[in-house]
Formats: sequence, C-alpha cells, structure tokens
Amino acid sequence: MNKVRRLAEDLVNRYPALFGADFDKNKQALSQVSVIRTRSVRNQLAGAITKIMHERTPTAAEQTESDEGATIEDRVQLQRGATPSSSAAVNSDESSKQESDESSERPASKTESIENAAAIAG
Repeated sequence: MNKVRRLAEDLVNRYPALFGADFDKNKQALSQVSVIRTRSVRNQLAGAITKIMHERTPTAAEQTESDEGATIEDRVQLQRGATPSSSAAVNSDESSKQESDESSERPASKTESIENAAAIAG
C-alpha cells in the first residue's frame, strides 16, 4: 500500500468526525491535525482522505436496498441520525402481515384494485 494512502487511512481512523467527502475541507482539517510542509503532500493526503470517505459512504442505490424493508418512520429516524425503535420494527411486521392479508383478497374491479393499492401505499 502506498505511504500516502496508509497515512490517510490512519488519519481517518484516528479522527473520523474531522474528515468528510469535501476535498477543501479535508485540506483545512489536515492543517489542524498535523504540520505538512509541502502543498503537494497536503493535496495528496487530502485527496486520499476524500477518496476513502467516498468509499465509506453508501451510495443512494445501497441505501435504498437496505431501506426496502423499513417503514417510513424508520427511514425518517435514520435520516435524522437516530436508530429505529424496536417497537417500530414490530409495527412494521404487523403492518406487512396486514398488507399481505389484504393483498390476498381479489378486488372485484380495477377501481377497487387501484383504491386498495393507494390505501396500502399511503
């Protein structure tokens, strides 16, 4: 592994809250953490840290895959930074059972099927 990459990994592990996915902010954060004498080394470190932080943050597709079973309340709590409560998980299990029971009944017309779909989604 490259020395710059190894040092960047070490800095990110030591100060995870200090660094992010923004190159310019990482350059400023490096000046708080260490003394770097040359601009090129600082830029290489900031770039490596930025790359590491991009690798560690999930993409939108990965987030939707992990959120597929979550309820809307769970998703809101996750966006706010809170962990979903266990009671919400129980409620989501119960609601999914109700949805499966409702979906097993055949609607008499297309209008009823649209109304049922809207009721389940809403």
